[in-house]
Amino acid sequence: DFFLLLQRTFSISPEQVKSTYKKLMTQYHPDLHHQQQTKVLPEDRNDDLEASDIIHAYQIVSDPHDRALHLLELNGYPLNETDKNLISPELLLTVMEIREEIEDAVASSSASLNDEDDSSNKELKRLYDENRHRIELTCKNLDIAFDDKNFELAKCLVAELQYWNRVEETIREKST
Repeated sequence: DFFLLLQRTFSISPEQVKSTYKKLMTQYHPDLHHQQQTKVLPEDRNDDLEASDIIHAYQIVSDPHDRALHLLELNGYPLNETDKNLISPELLLTVMEIREEIEDAVASSSASLNDEDDSSNKELKRLYDENRHRIELTCKNLDIAFDDKNFELAKCLVAELQYWNRVEETIREKST
C-alpha cells in the first residue's frame, strides 16, 4: 500500500503528499542514520529499502493517474488491457479532433515565414489550457467515483485521464 501515512483516498492535495513524504524521508533517509552512532550494524538495517519504498510511494501517490490505478488495485478492480467499453466513441472522436487541432497549429507555424505572425504558440497554449481543464474535471469526477465506491466508473475515468495525459504530452512535445 503506497499510501503509507496518508488517508487511502483519491482526493489528496499535492501539499499533503509532499509534506508526508518529507516527514517520512527525515525518519528513514539512510544518510541521517550514518551520522548517528547506533549499535545496529549497517547490514542489519533496512533503511535503504525503506527510503526507496518511500520514494516509490511518493511517485505513485503524487501522480493522479498512478494514484487512481493504485486505488483501483487496492480495492480489487485492477485496470486490465482486456477491459472493454471503458472508452466511449465520443471521447475517441474528441481526442482525434484535438490531435488534428494540434497538428494544424504546428503546420501553420511551419508555413509561417515570420515568427511574429506565428500564432502556433498561442494556439498550442489554448489547447493546453483546455486540456488542463479536462484533466482537472476528470480528477474531480474520479474523486466522486472513489468516494462513492463506484469502481467501475472510476475505471472508465482512469482510462479517460490517460487519454488526456497523452494529449498533454503531445502538446508539450509540439511546443518545443
